[in-house]
Amino acid sequence: MLAAAAYASSAGFLTQAQKYINQNCSKKKLPDQTALLCYLFEKSQEQDTNLTNAHNDIQSLKTLTASQSSTINQLQQEIINLQNPTQTPTATPTNTPTPTPTPDTSTNTIKITAQLTGTNEDIVHGEYSLTYNLTNPSSQPATLDGLSFSDIKYDVTSALTQIQSGQSMQFVTDLSNPGTIWHTGTNPQLVIQYHDAQNNHFQTVYQISLQQDAYRYYDVTGFINPVFN
Repeated sequence: MLAAAAYASSAGFLTQAQKYINQNCSKKKLPDQTALLCYLFEKSQEQDTNLTNAHNDIQSLKTLTASQSSTINQLQQEIINLQNPTQTPTATPTNTPTPTPTPDTSTNTIKITAQLTGTNEDIVHGEYSLTYNLTNPSSQPATLDGLSFSDIKYDVTSALTQIQSGQSMQFVTDLSNPGTIWHTGTNPQLVIQYHDAQNNHFQTVYQISLQQDAYRYYDVTGFINPVFN
């Protein structure tokens, strides 16, 4: 009320208000102070609404600005990442070499290896034999000096006893004699004795893998744990 009175007492205000009403309010008259207060209240309501709308628009613009700023920062970071790509270390594949018998220059100049290739069991005639290959992976020939399977020694002097470099020789071992590994399972070893061109003597010893069958005989299932010396 005090504010309205102050407006009303201002010089020329009433004349301006009347002029506004004449132009915009269908020629209404402003007969007294009450009509003026109604006019001021109506105008203040309009301004309040305008201020509220303007405030809402400002808040929307702030939210939009923050969102755009975040998007700009993200794009700038992506540009930096593209300009400075992170180097991902490439794992170099490593091929695990397959272990193969090779000459040990500190001890053996040659090493002969053996591989079981077949077995033959004849229960009716009491015979059991093995077929295996002796291989020389060394760079020079190897000459056989002796060969024993379990407690059986084989004569190699009458055979072709030299195995060339990278070559193999097939042997058939008969285990049918009483007291051999086939009957008792004792002393399960294959011993190969040989020498090189400089007459250095060596031997390879294989442990023999056994399995007792239904007839209580010991079948040879393989050679394990070769020892070169």
